[in-house]
Amino acid sequence: PPQFLQNGKGFCVMRDGIPASCAFSAAVSHNELDIGIETDPQYRKQGLARLAAQAMIEYAAAQNKTPVWACHAQNGASRSLAEKLGFVQTDTCITIRKG
Repeated sequence: PPQFLQNGKGFCVMRDGIPASCAFSAAVSHNELDIGIETDPQYRKQGLARLAAQAMIEYAAAQNKTPVWACHAQNGASRSLAEKLGFVQTDTCITIRKG
């Protein structure tokens, strides 16, 4: 979408010619950048997500935006990675689905 191309950013760590782990701007506001992360299952637990996420954190700082990290309460891997990168829980979000 045009808005992502204008305001979005992403970094991928490549392995074997494929994107093994990608961090991206899941949402961008005036002062914050919400980091999303996806890692191919065969490349998990290799530190690749950390590399990609660190690149997004540095990009956010260069854009004068505060990096934020949101994840589902049951996503322990995402929460653990966020904490290793220095994020701390400040709130709890809810998921709303269309009925």
